[in-house]
Amino acid sequence: LKEKELRKVLDSTPSFRSGNKALFRSLDQNGIISYSEYIFLLTLMTKSKSSFKIAFLMFDKDDNERIDRDEFLLKSEEEVKKQDTTLLLHFFGIKGNKKLSFEEFRNFYQNLQEEIMEIEFHEFARGKSTISPMDFARLVLRYTVVHKDDYHKYINRVKERSSPDDMGVSLRQWAGFSLFLNNLEEFSTAVRLYANADMPVSPPEFSRAVQTTIGEPLDPYVVSLIYRIFDANDDQTLSYPEFLAVMNDRLHRGLKGRLDKPWGWGPFKKCVINELSRY
Repeated sequence: LKEKELRKVLDSTPSFRSGNKALFRSLDQNGIISYSEYIFLLTLMTKSKSSFKIAFLMFDKDDNERIDRDEFLLKSEEEVKKQDTTLLLHFFGIKGNKKLSFEEFRNFYQNLQEEIMEIEFHEFARGKSTISPMDFARLVLRYTVVHKDDYHKYINRVKERSSPDDMGVSLRQWAGFSLFLNNLEEFSTAVRLYANADMPVSPPEFSRAVQTTIGEPLDPYVVSLIYRIFDANDDQTLSYPEFLAVMNDRLHRGLKGRLDKPWGWGPFKKCVINELSRY
């Protein structure tokens, strides 16, 4: 972008509002963020409420429960400070002298998670109030790096075990699943005994573990769909190691696995072909 175009984009940055749950949708393509800010946003998208405080303390160097622009940048190089981004202007204003309280930072974090959750849901709902079991499975497996053969195996299970009478997954039910996903680390701790012993777990045991983790039950229909995807033998049990591995991949949107993969035109073409073969 030329300087004039960049300035025009930055000038359209909305001011910080605690209740803005459509920030990125309102920006559309008119926003500029750095790579480090992209990683920062991705990290916030995968954090549970219990671990969020640590993310805030990382920035709050002077322990005054407020974050200023310099603390957010984490670096003191002048060339870094000179480059404004949409996120910097949104947080700290045009002059860069505003500060974020813990409450404001937490509101941004919660709004970000809710906005991404809604965007994902509406993309697959296509104007309807629910998403089909098949699309739920595709959404659950999205961003994972499972082999395409395994991917089709999961999808075919759901297809075979579903019927036209299925009511589909509502936004509220998807929100519950997203909350569970963002607390996956705590959930994996709660079921470590099963995972270490490779013990299959029934839906009631699964539901109890989820409620222990997030403080509220996961919708029974969503639990049944999870078992349609991951219950290999249709015996109402699933293997936790396999389930946790795929869900951890989904939570981090495949980033961990992809960073270890080779770069270049060849791997890029292979990746595109692999992704297209899923549909």
